Amino acid sequence: MRIRIKIKHLVLATASAVILLSCYLTVIEPALNRYAAEQTIEQGGVPAMETLLARLANAKDGKDKWELIRTYILEDGGDSIVNGFDVRIGPGTSQSTGSAEPKKPQLAWEEKLPYLEAYAESGPADGYLPRAAKQLVMYYNANRQPELAINVLERVRGRIADSWQSAQLGIDQAKLLTSMGRDEEASAILDQVLASNEKSRNYTMLQQLTELQATLLLRKGSIDEAIAKVKADTAAYKRELEQLKPDAAGAKNDQASFQLEALQRLAEQLETSRYEQGGGIELSSVSGTVKRSDGKPLGQIGVYLRQEGAVNHSVTEDEPYQVLTDAHGHFVFPDVLPGYYQLFIGLDYEQIDGWAWAVRANEWIEVKSGESLSRSVTLEPLIAIVEPVNNEEITGESVHFEWEPVDGAAYYELSGNIHIDGSSSGTLIRGRIKDHRADVPLTELEASGGGIQYKSVDGTPKGKQIPDPISLLGFAYREGKFSWSVEAFRADGTMISRSNGYRLNAETVGELPFFRLPGRSLTEADRLLLADRFAEALTAYKKEAEANPEDTHSLRMILRSYDAKSSMDGRSATGEEATIPYLKRLYALVPSDRYLFRLFDYEARTRNWTEAEKYYASYVARNPDKDHSYEDAIYASGLLEQGKYAESRELLLASVQADGSHRFVGNLLAAELLLSDGFESALELAMLYPEHNFGQTPANWLAQLQAMKQEAAGKRDYQSQLRQAIEWHFSGNESKLKAWRTDSDRAAMKVFLNMLEEVG
Repeated sequence: MRIRIKIKHLVLATASAVILLSCYLTVIEPALNRYAAEQTIEQGGVPAMETLLARLANAKDGKDKWELIRTYILEDGGDSIVNGFDVRIGPGTSQSTGSAEPKKPQLAWEEKLPYLEAYAESGPADGYLPRAAKQLVMYYNANRQPELAINVLERVRGRIADSWQSAQLGIDQAKLLTSMGRDEEASAILDQVLASNEKSRNYTMLQQLTELQATLLLRKGSIDEAIAKVKADTAAYKRELEQLKPDAAGAKNDQASFQLEALQRLAEQLETSRYEQGGGIELSSVSGTVKRSDGKPLGQIGVYLRQEGAVNHSVTEDEPYQVLTDAHGHFVFPDVLPGYYQLFIGLDYEQIDGWAWAVRANEWIEVKSGESLSRSVTLEPLIAIVEPVNNEEITGESVHFEWEPVDGAAYYELSGNIHIDGSSSGTLIRGRIKDHRADVPLTELEASGGGIQYKSVDGTPKGKQIPDPISLLGFAYREGKFSWSVEAFRADGTMISRSNGYRLNAETVGELPFFRLPGRSLTEADRLLLADRFAEALTAYKKEAEANPEDTHSLRMILRSYDAKSSMDGRSATGEEATIPYLKRLYALVPSDRYLFRLFDYEARTRNWTEAEKYYASYVARNPDKDHSYEDAIYASGLLEQGKYAESRELLLASVQADGSHRFVGNLLAAELLLSDGFESALELAMLYPEHNFGQTPANWLAQLQAMKQEAAGKRDYQSQLRQAIEWHFSGNESKLKAWRTDSDRAAMKVFLNMLEEVG
């Protein structure tokens, strides 16, 4: 509570002087001192720390002390491994929780520990008490003191009247007991929690209960019971929701759908693991260290081992694998289910300032049954850029990009950004650069394009959206604002570091990666485009391209205009055939890989395999060191249509092995089924290369093959019918496929063919 007293109110009658003096010494002066101290604390910095620590040390037990602890310790988010950090970083993503402006002083754990313990022991039994317990548990766990964590949870649960908060702490206690091998105690607490949650039916808590009960069953070796438990609970929760009245179901459904999907994924994960392990599952452990490349360990860092089905959204409180690193940067996750995961970390701004954890989107951790896996995180210094910087204006017909070399880098990738009204669109300018510099002609820069951004016609967020003309012009819009960045890679394709990241103070900010391009007069077509007159602009670009056979700008804008028309019409191939003559002309003038790929992709989709093979061969020849697994997979799919099954399988296998997402594994399995009798070899491939689809639920090819194997039992013609259906699929024989779907009773086979249509 802040006490604000105007000094003029102290000027009272002389007769009251003695009373005033006493009042000033016992009430007013302490209040003024407290106000001044709070102002110092709120400003942050070293004086703030000293002032706060002094106030905490001098505060007596009571209202003032508990308020200080609540304001400056319990409200800092430190009770949450998820929300207690400024930045969360994972494969291909970085999420900031808000402003990098100075905030309330953050005490070190050793400084706030005695105050947390005091609050847990004798502080008010209010909503802050569970937060104090959670912070203490986080600290004790990070420092390998589980008994102290169990003790504080037990004591605080006994002091809390709120059944929901007590139940949540009970789940935390059961998790700890389970990790310590004290399964019977954990099971007893879960029974208590389940009984107390019967009325509230909090589905986040129910999900955690089911997951813990399944873990306890797995520890006993009861895999079938664990799967049955998860499925039964999921079905029960669904039935409960269906029975709710419509006006009461909305909020419950919103809360429960997320948890129900998580439990469905868990059941699927358990069944897949059971199949792969031949019936049994052993829990595993994942451990490691978070440190900087200069050797400094990072203590009290949040580490999240995230299940595959959860990585398409922000880290949430109910995800099962979350921990803090200890003072040496170590972390450990016991009792991890077999499956695929990604590692994320949480840091404060000062910990990430000037550093980067360079990890790409498709980097997965495969946890196998019963193994102890080690995975560490190393932060590298951000790459220092040299030129162009600080809004430098480029005067020539090319841009010279340069950056400081990175030790161990085999090559670099150069990207650019086009900034429009507070947003930006990024694009790869050039890949596989062997040196720490590159000269990029303006024609190549313009060819790199960039994504199409949109704007509202009436200026409102919900208004009609149309492509933003500036994004279509891209680097050809000379009044635009442009920036660049670079990433460094080892020879095996793993990223070392990058130039873009958190640079938050004078020592780390370095040069700013912005530049301007030389002036280029807008054409009449450009002005029509900028006026949102798309159809007229396209006509004008065509006229200019006919008048000047070497007009690369007009040719490029014809392609971009058709792309924009496709996006507005909601069809990906609007007028695509009409663009091909312009695309061929443009590729002859600017032999960009982007244009070459578009030609190859068009011919492949229209099944003109003679032309497609010509463009594919050119692409591979131009990029001998580049990862062209995507192009390989498209070409291999064409080989399937042509009946070249063995050649296709070989190329698809290499493509899937090179691509961490395994997005074309479905086509590989189809090729394998065409070449083999039975399902065993295809099942083995499905286990080795499960599909990972970031942002969406991946196709479970293993489960579908198992379903087909079961469906095929006793049916002698099943394999031949499957081969025929696969051949029809790749040859585009839709009429025969449609007739077969109508007549056939092979449900699992139909699902497999439907899944093939979504490959890529």
